[in-house]
Amino acid sequence: MAGALLARLSLIQQLDRSLSHTLAAVGTAWPVLNLVWVFAGFPLTVLLVGLRWLSRQPRQRWSILGAFLGGTLVEVLLKHGLATPFPHPTPEPLIYRQLEYWTNITPELLRHWLGRGGPAGTGTPIVHRWFVGSYPSGHTFRGTYTLGVLWPRRPTVRRVGALVIGFAVLATGGHWAIDAVGGWLLAELCLTVNDLWVPPVR
Repeated sequence: MAGALLARLSLIQQLDRSLSHTLAAVGTAWPVLNLVWVFAGFPLTVLLVGLRWLSRQPRQRWSILGAFLGGTLVEVLLKHGLATPFPHPTPEPLIYRQLEYWTNITPELLRHWLGRGGPAGTGTPIVHRWFVGSYPSGHTFRGTYTLGVLWPRRPTVRRVGALVIGFAVLATGGHWAIDAVGGWLLAELCLTVNDLWVPPVR
């Protein structure tokens, strides 16, 4: 919540723009960083969390799933309530763009689906109203949460992974720094709730 408030401050937005401009050169020089949108996308992270869900006891299953769905709901609500604009993405090869299209459920894809789902324009206004902000980074949230679920006793893996994911989403122009921090904090909150409900096996 604190990050959501900070995301609206002009000082934070100026720092975000400066950092995004600085890292854009890295994202342009290293287009492979765009693979973060594939590996931390919704389908793959759901698959990995689902596999972990299948290997747990019933109570552990519901804590893993409940925390993930709760975090996703918070992400959607924050993006609905905070109309923070997205930065400009860095150029990327067509192959990465195609992979992202196949492995992500983006607002643009939802608009396309809903626009084709009925009479012209029936669902599009709903998507426009609900997917208006960049805060927090869903990819940082999902990637960090998935790492925490897969390696619950190795927090270093989760933290290093969150740092790499956050750097990649910044360098490729997909999110601001405050978005990545918000996604990481949301994942840490959900993992903490999960651990309080069912402590990880030592």
